[in-house]
Amino acid sequence: MGANVLVITGLVMGIIFGSLLHFGKIRFNLAFRNLFFFSDPHIFKMLILIVTLEAIYFHAFAYFGLLNLNPIPLNWVSNPLGGILTGIGVAIAGGCAGITSRSGEGITTAMVTLASYVITIFLVSNSFIIDFFSKFEIRVDNINELFVESSGPSLYSILGISPWGILFIAVIISFTYIFLSGESKRKGEHSWKIIANITALSGVIAYILSHYNGRDYGYAITAGWKNIINWIFGIEPIGWVGYEVLGIVLGAFLISRSNNKFRFVVPKNKKIYIKFIFAGFLIGFGSTIAKGCTTGHFLTGLPQFSISSIITLSFLLAANYLTNRYILRGHIKKIKN
Repeated sequence: MGANVLVITGLVMGIIFGSLLHFGKIRFNLAFRNLFFFSDPHIFKMLILIVTLEAIYFHAFAYFGLLNLNPIPLNWVSNPLGGILTGIGVAIAGGCAGITSRSGEGITTAMVTLASYVITIFLVSNSFIIDFFSKFEIRVDNINELFVESSGPSLYSILGISPWGILFIAVIISFTYIFLSGESKRKGEHSWKIIANITALSGVIAYILSHYNGRDYGYAITAGWKNIINWIFGIEPIGWVGYEVLGIVLGAFLISRSNNKFRFVVPKNKKIYIKFIFAGFLIGFGSTIAKGCTTGHFLTGLPQFSISSIITLSFLLAANYLTNRYILRGHIKKIKN
């Protein structure tokens, strides 16, 4: 595609995703926190439906040759470590995609976290650290026509069975969970299914557009900010994924302005920024060595049944749970009493 089309498609998909993040409150930390500590599966159900639909779309469009499945390379060292660091940082800051979208909503703590996050991405990705961790990277040669020639291993390559068999089992499990979890009592709850369907559809469209712009992957946050900061310093040209993250900020800004929810929020205690700078460092370091944060691994990697994403998310969730348990310890005691 030409440069103008590249700009338009990246920005448009970013704006759509940023709008969905704001309107649908698609925040991974919030979903897991509410599920584990407040027995509220509302957002988690929405995420499960998004991933399930994306898995169906990704495989279907790969079958018709409109995209190639491309699981993130497996790394037995950086995936667990990166997941732990990202999980802690996300619990402190409130999200990875969340800090990107909320920066567009005027939340200064999100802006500070984002700045720390992006600077850390730049420093880590252009240092010896990446070379060190790359020694532990594992790729496989794919013979299935749905995949790129070489990528990280997936459940298919590990189990040696048909991709369609894995997809069928995953869909049955996901829809069974969604059905058995019941309907939440939250006001406006009916809209979560609509948001999930739109998000999943936008996810596969983003993947296809990214594919035709030379990048076989869908929505991603860390890769986008890495592209932006490297472009600023003249290391690489800005690409589709760079325009995507700029669109996320713009989309969140436009939606929050349109519904009068944009607020330039500055905390009274400025020392709190230190906590968010630290959180940004953890997310930036962890997501860089793990090759993705919650968006890249959950929304795009998991629908491909990437082993790298499964391992990273497992450690991320464990670290996120323990960190949130510590942060919310006083509140949890009040609820129990």
